[in-house]
Amino acid sequence: MADALKTNFQFRGKPRGIKPFGGANKKGNFIRFVLFFSWSMLKAQYRLKLFKIKLWKLKKENLKIA
Repeated sequence: MADALKTNFQFRGKPRGIKPFGGANKKGNFIRFVLFFSWSMLKAQYRLKLFKIKLWKLKKENLKIA
């Protein structure tokens, strides 16, 4: 009886949290991760561009005033 329980536990597999990217759908999760990362990088670049434009406009206004 104890042997049967032991083998049953061995074949049950590791908990999902230990596997990289979770369960069986590793490729799908990896693609999702890459897409999210690239999207966040693009978003950061866009925000940086907007910030630079804002700074440029402020600088332009300050030059007009002076």
